[in-house]
Amino acid sequence: MHATHLSHLTLGPPPGYARGHAHVVFGWLPRLRRRDIFLMVVIALILGTLFALVPTTAYGAELRQGDSIVVPPDETINDDLYAFGQSVTVLGTVNGDIIAGGQSVTISGRVSGDVMAAGSSVIISGPVAGSVRLAGQTVEILAPVGQDVLAGAATVTVGPQAQIGRDVLAGGNTVAISGPVGRSIRAGSEQLMIAGPVGGDVLVQAGSLRLASGAVIAGSLSYTSAQEAVLDPGATVGGLTTHLAAPAATATPAAPSPAAQFGEAVLGWFKTLIGVAAYGLLLVLLFPKVSRRATDTLLRTPWESLGLGFAVLAGGPVAAVVLFVVGLLVGGWWLGPLAAALYLALLPLGYAIVGLYLGHLVLQRAGRADQADAWHLLIGLVLLGLVSIVPLAGSIILLAVLLFGLGALVIALVATYRGQPVPTGDPVAHDPHQEAGAQPA
Repeated sequence: MHATHLSHLTLGPPPGYARGHAHVVFGWLPRLRRRDIFLMVVIALILGTLFALVPTTAYGAELRQGDSIVVPPDETINDDLYAFGQSVTVLGTVNGDIIAGGQSVTISGRVSGDVMAAGSSVIISGPVAGSVRLAGQTVEILAPVGQDVLAGAATVTVGPQAQIGRDVLAGGNTVAISGPVGRSIRAGSEQLMIAGPVGGDVLVQAGSLRLASGAVIAGSLSYTSAQEAVLDPGATVGGLTTHLAAPAATATPAAPSPAAQFGEAVLGWFKTLIGVAAYGLLLVLLFPKVSRRATDTLLRTPWESLGLGFAVLAGGPVAAVVLFVVGLLVGGWWLGPLAAALYLALLPLGYAIVGLYLGHLVLQRAGRADQADAWHLLIGLVLLGLVSIVPLAGSIILLAVLLFGLGALVIALVATYRGQPVPTGDPVAHDPHQEAGAQPA
């Protein structure tokens, strides 16, 4: 750190520290240090994004997309394959993993890695050395799988030729497992049929369970069902067979009394108020300039705040999903959950900003503008809480409050990062202690 930078740092609170305004408690912290921390976080996110999005040899992949994706029989892909389209057909060899999505997905070629696919119809008719994880309306596995099978669909079929090396985990309305399974089966289905040998245990929950003549279970069988399992001639269970009755439907609890409903509503109201107030206090105490700038933004550019708040509210989830999907393709999928967490963190702060603004107005009109920002915030949030009680109109007002506050907060964050001075031309944006000795108009 340069000497010129150190010269700006102070080791103690500046004059006026004992004035009692909430932001003064943290005001003696070095100003440049807070901005440096903010800058370092932003730089870290940018570098992380660039690192995740720049392709490298370690994370290389074959990406194909379009209406119809076809890998011909004579083609060999020596890398992971990502394929997305209306229909995806893999007839060639893939020396890597396959991640595919489409209306129909058919993999008939040899795959040396794992397969993850989703679609209305998913068919695996070529050998897979690793595991398969499939989801769709119908899922069919008609070829050997070296490791595990995880499948969820309305109809799941494991054909006689589909020798499974390890475990099968399946769920659907109809599940039929005819091929041999090396270890165990875990399944849940309305109709479940097992017709092949199983090397381990079988643990299932089903409306009806049938063990066909080819079913030879080396381990034990434990099933939960309202019906007894049907064992065809030749079906055997080497271990213990346990039948657990399906749980009885629980009675619908009686509706709470109006007094109890009112009490629960009041308790929920207080919990929400305390939660948002505590969250808003973190912003007011730790970043007083951001909160002061945001309330000033509400006064000076309310419609810009409203428009930006709508854009952030609607676009935030989309941006998080895009980051997650792109991250799955090229690496850095964790940026999606990170963006979603930041988005969710901003939402309650939007209410807090408007509450702080309303509290400023109320206390200023009452001639008590010299109160700490914590009181401004609490009074404003109480007013918003009272508004929320009004049927229909309260919900509409709270939505508008969120949009105004969210937009103003984003504008304030950007302006603070750019180092723009806090406007002081309006009493709402002032430090009220600067006017504590003045008489209200």
